[in-house]
Amino acid sequence: MDYRTRFVFHGNASAFGGRLVRPDDIVLESSGASSLPVTGGRCRGEVRGAQFGDVIAVGSATTSIEGLFDNYAHAVEVSHGRLHQTALTATTTATADVRDIGAGVKPRLTIKRIHAALKSISPAGSGEPAIQLGDQSVVEGASIDGHGLIIELHTPMFQEHSTRSKLVAAADNPKFVEKFGDAFFMKSKTAGGTGPARGRLLELRAGIYATIVKRIRWDGAPYPGAHIDQHIVNVPEFGQIFFGEILILRDARRLTMVRLGLGSPIGGDIAFAEVQDNGIWS
Repeated sequence: MDYRTRFVFHGNASAFGGRLVRPDDIVLESSGASSLPVTGGRCRGEVRGAQFGDVIAVGSATTSIEGLFDNYAHAVEVSHGRLHQTALTATTTATADVRDIGAGVKPRLTIKRIHAALKSISPAGSGEPAIQLGDQSVVEGASIDGHGLIIELHTPMFQEHSTRSKLVAAADNPKFVEKFGDAFFMKSKTAGGTGPARGRLLELRAGIYATIVKRIRWDGAPYPGAHIDQHIVNVPEFGQIFFGEILILRDARRLTMVRLGLGSPIGGDIAFAEVQDNGIWS
């Protein structure tokens, strides 16, 4: 067998998905997902409105994945056998855009637009792809029964610390912990104890858990009884709204712009605008 090292493209984008388990069992089916084959290319998906009972509604959604070698002329040379593929670099971009979201009955969450974007550059000597948060990532027009929410993001920081190694190195710097530690829950309390005094990255099997959210604040009066806890909004008779969750692995990042943990009287777990981006040599 004549096996040669090759670049394996990878990227996924989902507009929405999840399941309502009460009062009725409803699986959220979406036809708008995109996923790259190992050879790269371009994939697009579109949803022109979706309704699931009287609980979840989506006006429209699009997803897109593009993974290509950066230098076309060099790719041609590879096709002729005059250049090895390891001489190339590749870029993969994953996006998901969801508009006019409605969730819940009373109270009801509405969001005008969510956009998630990740950009991955193929690994060099470190073996780690550089994966950046896209400038277009945003949550616009979020409100709970007309009580507006403003969501600010840590976009530059998640662009600068684009590899796991850069992030881990920065986590040893007290100035980084002071400025950005909350985004990585570095001083979060452990079961039965307090958080580490100097801060520590919260890493589980799924990766380093973090949030791209810098701050959430009310645009005017808050919804009665609701409270904000970092990237989470807790709403009575609704449940929890998680904004901007990201999982960071050595060779991948997975971003979920909005996740709902519906608690009462409706139960279920729903996600909107999720993208995963990476690519590795194999």
